[in-house]
Amino acid sequence: MGLTNYQYNSIIRQYDDIRIANARKEEDRKAEIRRKLPEYGELESKAIELSMKCASHTLISDVSEVAENIAALDRELGILAKKKKEVLVAAGYPADYLEPIYSCPDCKDTGYAGNKRCHCFKQAMVDLIYRQSNLKGILERENFDTFSMSYYSHETIDPITGESSYDIMKCNYEKCRNYVEEFGKGKEAENLILYGKPGLGKTFLSNCMAGALLAKGQTVLYLTSHQFFEALSRDFRNHDEAEDPTTTSDYILSCDLLIIDDLGAELSTSFTVSKFNYCINERLLRNRATILSTNLMPENIEGVYGDRNFSRIIGNFTPLYFFGDDIRIQKQLSVG
Repeated sequence: MGLTNYQYNSIIRQYDDIRIANARKEEDRKAEIRRKLPEYGELESKAIELSMKCASHTLISDVSEVAENIAALDRELGILAKKKKEVLVAAGYPADYLEPIYSCPDCKDTGYAGNKRCHCFKQAMVDLIYRQSNLKGILERENFDTFSMSYYSHETIDPITGESSYDIMKCNYEKCRNYVEEFGKGKEAENLILYGKPGLGKTFLSNCMAGALLAKGQTVLYLTSHQFFEALSRDFRNHDEAEDPTTTSDYILSCDLLIIDDLGAELSTSFTVSKFNYCINERLLRNRATILSTNLMPENIEGVYGDRNFSRIIGNFTPLYFFGDDIRIQKQLSVG
């Protein structure tokens, strides 16, 4: 997910806005405390007076006395800091009420933790891509609140399971809701594969999970199979940038949740098979969750992607089988 200069600058401006907004909150809090708690202001003034006094003494003191002056100042300031917190707590405020405010304590709203991009910067990148790809609008339309069971019939019975499409879908819906609720709580990342004929709601439910987890602050990357393999191919062609942390490959391998939609719709080649194998294996090793959505039945997956991929999917992915009448056709018939 390489960024253009415009996209990068857009994210940096977001951080600038966040820091400015938080600085204003800090100043508002300080003004509030000065107004309501004059004793706090007196302690602050005393701390400033002590610091200035120490500075003036340092200028005229011998070198041997400088360290002693500084140590004495640190002790006095420590005592005053403790008293200020006590004043805040006694007035019903948190002890850290006047501490610097950070939306992301890990990077202090700079986007960088050390010399690496913070997790919040990575999420900002994902969010930006979602907004610019119009997927944000899709997630606003397709979410758990807008999901409808009206397209699934009690009368349409699956000959394999003996269950109605309604019961199958109700179970899938509940499992997807539970997946979001439990995401990240277990030691092992849970992977899902949503499979069945086209038009049964696999993409819709994938969008539901993506939107819900994004709202919870998880790093989610949603790609169609075409986008997925094109991204890997592009990074492969630009192999000189392989170590660049902004490449799509890095996010494909490291994001909290990767969703690959409509797997099998792409042209299968030895390249796609090998890259798919590498991605799935690497994410399993990193304990990163993956959701696959496909119109292929399990027996067809092996034929398209090979026995190694098939074995990994069967052994490491929870299957959600979709059955029923094509929703797109139902919508067209209802309009007609």
